[in-house]
Amino acid sequence: MKIIPFFALLIVSFNLFHGIALFQNVPGPEVTLDQKIRAYHISREKFAYYQVLNNKEHRLGTYRDDDLMLLSKIILLQRINESREKYHVPSLKLDILASRVANKMSRESCDNGYYGHWNLAGERPYHRYAFAGGTDHLSENASALITTGRISPDFDDIVKLMENAHSGFMEEKAPGDGHKQTVIGPFHNYVGIGTAWCGQGFRYYEEYLDRYLQFGPFQQTIKKGETAAIQFRLLDKKLYPYVIIGYYEPPLKPMSRAQINRLNSYNDFTEAIAFQLWPWEIPSANRDGYITLRKRFTKKGLYYIQVYLSKEPYQGGRRASSRGKIQASGIVIKVE
Repeated sequence: MKIIPFFALLIVSFNLFHGIALFQNVPGPEVTLDQKIRAYHISREKFAYYQVLNNKEHRLGTYRDDDLMLLSKIILLQRINESREKYHVPSLKLDILASRVANKMSRESCDNGYYGHWNLAGERPYHRYAFAGGTDHLSENASALITTGRISPDFDDIVKLMENAHSGFMEEKAPGDGHKQTVIGPFHNYVGIGTAWCGQGFRYYEEYLDRYLQFGPFQQTIKKGETAAIQFRLLDKKLYPYVIIGYYEPPLKPMSRAQINRLNSYNDFTEAIAFQLWPWEIPSANRDGYITLRKRFTKKGLYYIQVYLSKEPYQGGRRASSRGKIQASGIVIKVE
């Protein structure tokens, strides 16, 4: 079972942050945006590309980044890709929806005084992303800062705090380097970045995505006894569907702040397997390349469906393992 840890909580005094000024006002975006783009060596083309995506994405609009905060995410994307380059793994693109999911978690956890990977509804990272409309497999890094002072809202100071959080992940040493391993995971191809600050706290989240499948529309919430139909096709024709596993979870229960704060890591899936389809059981694709999975669900709860992909076609026989395969989906079906 894959276990993803939480970054150690830091309790610090602001006098440790030399050069970070308190209570500065953020200059108007019309004055500073061009200056900041140049100062951080971000190309105008790159910023414009993500600005268009940010304007087109309508989900979780309450947690939409303004242009300056979008720029901060692009700056951190550059830092993340620098970290990955050192370990010879491909660079990532910024995902807008995952960033808003991370913004929401950052804001709610900061305002309500909890930290980690759960929220007050009892949702784990893959629940939150799936319920927002995401379909990719997701791995989360989380960092929290509690201070005896107040967080400066100055743009450069916020970027510095974000960079410090990411650097903390990368400074980990084996065997306690779970966050670092998440950053440099070779199968990730997108990342969402979220942050928030409040009275005496700062939160920072990285949501790493493995996007290899395109899904057709499907009904996420169904009634007990109904059948769900899920269609997907490969985005990379050099990959092959290998196994589909549905993990069962009982209905979520609300959690208290104290319960959340006692948990340092989360399991990527449960040990309760509701169904699994091995290579010889996976339906063939139709002429448009879509594979259709139909399942009847007879028990209330959540079903977390992961499609695993292989770089090599299945060779036959009745022996197979998901070990080393690409986790390419994060579908969650809610059965009421």
